[in-house]
Parts: sequence; structure tokens; C-alpha cells
Amino acid sequence: MQFDPFSIDTKLVSDESSKPDRVDAFRLQTSRSGFSIRSMTPDERARLFLRLARYFGTEVGAEFMRRTGAEHPELGVECLHSLSEGIFKPADSPYALTVWSRSAAGADHEIYEDVIHARPDGGWSMAYAAKSGSLEGAINRSLFACLRDRQPVLVMVTSRPKGSPGGARYRLLGPAFIEGFDPAARRFQLTGCVPALATALAAVATPEEQEEAYLRQRLALPLAVGEARAEYVVSRAARDAAFRELVLAEYHHFCCVCKSRFILREAAGTLVEAEAAHIRPVAARGPDDLRNALALCKRHHWAFDAGLFAVTDTLEVRVSPAVRRAVRERFDLEEYGGEGILRPHSEACVPDGDMLGWHRRHVFRA
Repeated sequence: MQFDPFSIDTKLVSDESSKPDRVDAFRLQTSRSGFSIRSMTPDERARLFLRLARYFGTEVGAEFMRRTGAEHPELGVECLHSLSEGIFKPADSPYALTVWSRSAAGADHEIYEDVIHARPDGGWSMAYAAKSGSLEGAINRSLFACLRDRQPVLVMVTSRPKGSPGGARYRLLGPAFIEGFDPAARRFQLTGCVPALATALAAVATPEEQEEAYLRQRLALPLAVGEARAEYVVSRAARDAAFRELVLAEYHHFCCVCKSRFILREAAGTLVEAEAAHIRPVAARGPDDLRNALALCKRHHWAFDAGLFAVTDTLEVRVSPAVRRAVRERFDLEEYGGEGILRPHSEACVPDGDMLGWHRRHVFRA
């Protein structure tokens, strides 16, 4: 199946995640060859990918890529990509850190025509061209080293080409494994958005963080219905906790309908009233995807599941006429009819139109 990158919000390899042990551990150096970063251990690379997870599927600008440390020092890396050529390898590292495709998303063209496809297992694959010239060159060897040692690389694509109003934009697809190399075509075979990539973070991440990283990777792909929910990165409990945390964080723990919020932080833990609601339920093959979710207070979660209101494609509340037939006192719902819901923090997580349409057809009491 051909992967249509314009059906998603093309955003590229960026980085922004947890803090490193020492921010100066990845100090930028400059030389005649350009940018370089000191070599990272496999665990340090894993921590970097974990810090970046909340940016998978989002767009960033050139300065974010080239001057990462200046704009986001908490990430602990000075430069994600120099944007001077497709493969970015820190000077003293045997491994490439980031690969950039201008052509895979169809937003730009170059001499290397990379091709990206959706996979039946829900991931994606890309045939990524080697750098021209000798395969023994340092840049190509850095990808062969990732292949040999099973070290993931970050993958970014151009979502808006240079010269566009507002400048070039890049989408972070997330990490990928290099699975093989076709010598006849001179192309590396990259695979992304698969559970094994989140599992690779196990040495530095909790089970919930591994599930969160996987859910974030999913934002780089069109939303898929019918995910086999038995296939978790770690466990169902970790997936449920990760889904809830990510959805509530996107809406800052507000109910997106009534805009209420209750957070009680105590020594024993934090009490939050809002809940993460699937738009298309899991029982109806609805996926654990941040675009198939709303943050709702308990009352409006129940009302949504009962079909007492729906959300339109323009993200407005549509109240069911059945509400007027009900016996009710101090039941706040009708007053929100026609109002817009709160939008999530990231545009990559905006509720999916197909999911909202399914709820209106199958659950809403018209």
C-alpha cells in the first residue's frame, strides 16, 4: 500500500524530551567538516530518543534542528541535524544520528528519490538512498554500523520546502531500525513505528514510557482502525496508563467540553477528575491513538459514550435532541451546544474526522 504522507501532519525529526544526566554531555563542537557532537553510548542515544518522543509527528523549523541546544537546552543535545546533507553523523561517533529525506513526503525533490510505504503491521518502511560515492565513506559506514549493531536512527522528512511562505518545515517521524541494504539499488531499508523500537528503550524507560513512545510514533502515520489491542509494547496496564497520561496532558487536564478541571496533588499521589475517552471505542475496533481521544470530565465522558452529544468535524458540540426529553436537574450539557471544544496542545493530536464521523453515525442519538 502506498503511504500518503499528506494524509498526516508531516513533521520531522526534532527532539524534545527528558533531561539528560548532564546537559553539557553532548557539547557541540565545530570544525572544518561542520557540526559534531561527542559520541553517545547506546543508553545515551536511547535517552535522547525518549526525550524526543513527545515531538514525534510534529513540525519544527530549521533553527530547531541546527541549534537545538540553544532553543531547547533541556534536550541535552546541541544539534540534531546540520541540514547540510541527508545523513547527519557526529564527527567522533561510528553511528549516524539522524537521516533526512526531502523527497519521501513529496514536499520537495532531490537527486535521492526516497520512497516510504505503510506496512501491514502498522509501521512504515523507507528505501533510503546511500550517499553518492564510495560505500566505504564515513557517512555511509555510519549507517552500516547502525545496521550491524541494531542502533536506531532518527528520521526526518521535509514537510514544507525551502522558499515556502514561513520557510522550510520538517517533520519528525521518530526512530527507525536499518533492517538491510540493497546493493543494486544502493538503498538502506528503514523500518519505523514498530513496537520493537519502543522496546529498545527498556534500559532507560519505564514500561509506561515505552508505551508512550510507541503511541507518539503512531502520530507519524495515518490513523489505522482495528489495531490488535493485544499487541502491546509491554502490557495492557502500561498502555492504558500511557494513553490516559498523554491524552490528559494534551488537554492540560481540562474537560474539552465544559472546560472544568480538578487536580489535587498530595503526598500520596495526584487526584485528577478528567478522563481519557476513546471516540471510537476499543470494543468497536477503535485504536489507542491520540487522534481517537478526547479529555472529558466524568459526566461528559458518560454522556458522550451514551450518545447524548457528538463533536462535529469543525470541533463543535452537537447536543442530542434526546436530552430535551429527559428528566434532568442541574445537568449541564445543552448550554454547550454549538460551542467549540478545547483543542489539544499539538495539532498532531487533533481528533480525527473519521473517528468523529463514526461516533455520530453509530453512537449519537440523532
